[in-house]
Order: sequence, then C-alpha cells, then structure tokens
Amino acid sequence: SDSTSGKWMLVKVDEEPINSKCPKKMTILVGCCRGLNETHSLLFCNCLKNLKCMEKVPDEKTAWARCGNYAKKNSNVWRCLMNKLLKCVVLAMVGVIFSGSVVWAESLPTFQIMTEPWGVYQFEKDGKVQGLAVEFLVMMLARAGSTQGQGDIKMEPWSRGYNLVQTTENTILFSTTRTEEREKMFKWVGPIFQNSTKLIAKKEKGIKISGAADIKKYKVGTVQEDVGEQYLQKMGIGLDTLDRTNNTSNNVKKLGADRIDMITNDWEGFVADAKTLGIDPNLYEAVYILNTADIDYAFYKGTPDWVIEKLQKAMDELKSEGKLKELQQKYEL
Repeated sequence: SDSTSGKWMLVKVDEEPINSKCPKKMTILVGCCRGLNETHSLLFCNCLKNLKCMEKVPDEKTAWARCGNYAKKNSNVWRCLMNKLLKCVVLAMVGVIFSGSVVWAESLPTFQIMTEPWGVYQFEKDGKVQGLAVEFLVMMLARAGSTQGQGDIKMEPWSRGYNLVQTTENTILFSTTRTEEREKMFKWVGPIFQNSTKLIAKKEKGIKISGAADIKKYKVGTVQEDVGEQYLQKMGIGLDTLDRTNNTSNNVKKLGADRIDMITNDWEGFVADAKTLGIDPNLYEAVYILNTADIDYAFYKGTPDWVIEKLQKAMDELKSEGKLKELQQKYEL
C-alpha cells in the first residue's frame, strides 16, 4: 500500500526465481512472497509469471483483477501475501523506490571465479592466487557484502574459463579484454585498467610489421581464445596458421627458443613472464600494436543486472577512495 495515498500499488522488482520450485524468471510483487510456504509460493508464481511492470492501481479490486481469475480461485495465496506485505512494510522492506522500481539489498550469489596467469595482475605463489586484479576483486566482493575471498579464486587454462563463463551461471572470468565482439557475450564490471595487445619479437630479428600481409610471413604464437588471437582472426589470419597454446608462459618459452617468431601479449605481461622464466626482456621489443581496450571482470551473461550494478558500485567507490592506485603502486605499475 502507498503510505501517502492509501492506494494499492504493484511495482517491478528484480526478476528472479521465488524458490527452487519456481525457477522461471518473472516480475513479482514487492519480494515478500519469499515468506510464503512452498505450496503458496508455487501457486503465487503461476499467478504472477505473466505480469509486466505495472503502474499504481487505485484499489485492491483492480489489483486483484490484474492477477486474474487464478488468484480469485486461490484466495489463500492473496490473503497470505497481503498479510505478509503489511508486516514487511515495517520489518522487511529494505528497498528504495526510484522511478517506480524497487531496489533490494539482496545477497550476492556464490560465484565460481576463474582466472589465468597474467603478469602482476594474477599469478600463483605459495599455493595462492595473487595479484592486482585478484586483490581488487576481493575488495569489491567484500564491499558488496560477499563472504567469498582469495581462496575462492582458481587458476584455469584460459580457453576452459572462457568457455565456462559463456555457459555456466554464477561464473566470473578475469582479467578479460572488453571488445565489441565480446560485448554481448558477457556482462561486465570495469574497467580495471586499459591494455594494449602487441606483437612481440626478438630485437635481433629486425621484424617490421605494417599490417596483416607482413604478419602472415611469420609464425605467431597465441593463447587459445585469447583476445590477441581474436584480433588476428579479425585481420584475416587463420587459426590454422597460428601456433596456439593454453597460456602466455608457453609462448614466451617458444619465443625464447626461436620456435616461433612473434607472440601476442601486452608488454607488462610479457616482461613479468620473461623474468619469471629467467629470460632477459631487454632482448625483445613490441613490433606492432594490435589494439587497445579496457580490461574488465567478465560475468555470465545471465547474471542479474542488480548483481552487476552492485559490484560496479563497489568498484567505483574503491577507485574513488584510491584503493586501485594503492595496488598499482604496490605492484609497481
């Protein structure tokens, strides 16, 4: 009920399941239906699943009509809902009404969080996943009210993580280059930083690149499903001509052993890998910039918008407080 006018009101809230028996997404009345028992919840689900965002209605009769004959035949559902609504107005409602919508302080889901080794941004040391992007994500999760932390982040081959985040609910993959081609494949929180993907070669080879025709003369090492590989494909370079592997370290090893002529990587990531492998990065150079883009946290595309908004808000707050700059200084970036 609208406390100022005494009129009944139906509003749109985040679309999500009422419970396990009602998994289909829908628009629901002010979330108090969560308190209904399983039978009532299922009935209420069936009643509401076809409702759309509704304007204020003048009285209970109109609201009842909107719910349809189903609700009339199951008055226990409506009566139970109304009783719970009266209680939750004072006790349970934590939302704020903005432009006819209600925003709720929901708990974040438990995520499957995946990353790959990439320079100082994410790496494994002493059995723990560490790095700038790791620490920043942990800060964001804590700020957004999640209990997940560093121990929940797992290293995966990039191609495996990239495929999982496209098909599996409640997954996060980072650090992920945000490109036009990928934009609608995921939902995004970012940017963490901006990155230039380059072709890197030994200085002694004197390689000069001005475009795709030059690149085709050489053997290029890429990471499967990585953005560098996708940039090359966009330039008309076929996958069958590339030397593909599952991580950047393998590429750096091959480059050092002269098994390939160039690799795709950002310069900072290459330097970190080279130093770890005992290779002098001063013997190498970037010979061509493939593209520059934002680096974000990528989420499964079905992730509710309120989750993305909550984590984006957490990121923005942490940035404004200087937390990202502190991490950049810590990792000498």
